[in-house]
Amino acid sequence: MKEDSDKQNIVSQMAWILNYQPTIGQQNIYMGSQQPTETTTADAAAEPQPTEPTTEDAAAEQPQPTSAAEQPLNLFAPKKNLQELLRGAWFAEVRSNARYDAAWTDAFVEALMQSEHGEEIAREWAVKGERSKRTQLKAYVAGLLKDAGVLRGSYDAIAAKIDPNDQKRSFSRYMSQGKRQPYADWVLENAQKI
Repeated sequence: MKEDSDKQNIVSQMAWILNYQPTIGQQNIYMGSQQPTETTTADAAAEPQPTEPTTEDAAAEQPQPTSAAEQPLNLFAPKKNLQELLRGAWFAEVRSNARYDAAWTDAFVEALMQSEHGEEIAREWAVKGERSKRTQLKAYVAGLLKDAGVLRGSYDAIAAKIDPNDQKRSFSRYMSQGKRQPYADWVLENAQKI
């Protein structure tokens, strides 16, 4: 406990030192043999006092950090990863028609990311850490392609081809949740047209 309070005291002192902003009245400059002189309030009132910047001025001068919503979205990363997923060897095993080849999957993902849903997908893809939805996004797209008739077989069978190490069937559960996504109607309407 004592170490924690000592550390806290040191941190508090360092913060005070780093944030200390003396005013002009608190600074004294002595040159040579010059003795310090007291300024009277009349002298001080006659001298123009520089104005100190307020916290609003300081905040305006410093660049403001941009929030995640203000940063440009990376549409390339989800597009590339979805295209790589659909180019896997598993896709040829479960596709319903030979016309659904690598060129078709690339065109499909490209059209999806250029649609009005592309930014939403990129926003969800950008989330990192424990709240990351990258696996879910991949599963949603695969599930929607099954629902659209591009892939044949059950969610479990397709998920087993995509990720044979998935013991908990979570990928197939995510695939079944694809129809609840805002872009589900777009995929179901446009998958056959591409």
